[in-house]
Amino acid sequence: EDCCTIFVAKHPVTKPDIAKMEESEKNLAKKIDEMVKKAIEEREVICVKPE
Repeated sequence: EDCCTIFVAKHPVTKPDIAKMEESEKNLAKKIDEMVKKAIEEREVICVKPE
């Protein structure tokens, strides 16, 4: 499996409603800074080294 098979939408929209998209993006804009902050604070670093 690769990321395309894992993260693909079950029913992708090929002709989205522009008004719905703009509303969705507006809602995301309100949350994005907090989401990025949380992702940075909760990140896990895994170092992979050759044996």
